[in-house]
Amino acid sequence: MKRMFKMLVVMLAIVSATSAKAQTKEFLTQFNEVKRLVELPNSTHYKNIEIAQYPSEILRAMGTNVSVNGRNILNNIKVIYQVKIPLDSSYGRATYNWFIGLTTGKQKAYEAIMSQSGQDKDISIYKAIKKKSSQPEDYLIMYRNKTKAMVCDIVGYIKLEDVINMLSPELKDTLGLPNK
Repeated sequence: MKRMFKMLVVMLAIVSATSAKAQTKEFLTQFNEVKRLVELPNSTHYKNIEIAQYPSEILRAMGTNVSVNGRNILNNIKVIYQVKIPLDSSYGRATYNWFIGLTTGKQKAYEAIMSQSGQDKDISIYKAIKKKSSQPEDYLIMYRNKTKAMVCDIVGYIKLEDVINMLSPELKDTLGLPNK
């Protein structure tokens, strides 16, 4: 039974990976470039970076349930992209800065919604700037402490409240948000 479940999850991942797209082509370009660097056969500089793409079908198949006010948010999420980056090398810091570049300058793709900086931790939530009314929302969450960083892109028909409720208690504490 477990083997069949694993095969189903893998099949869904293959099918969903081709159909799930980030709303902003800028993020998807950065994500795919980092993925390419991580997957290079002799990639010593990028080997500790973790890349993940979670289409909602996979999360639901794994039994994951994220509820806000009694409704399952996963029904409205198309895909979640995640990049975990150790900051112990110049390559890790440069990778994180590539994603920061999506939020600054003339060509920025995301605008800041909320940000909290402290001695040891920084967390920011951004929302995609370019959006047609029929497209899903695209939220970029960036977390960094002294040793590691995480970049997470959530695409779906969701609100900021949904994104905030999906954050771990530690990240909510960093932002000074109530834990429900």
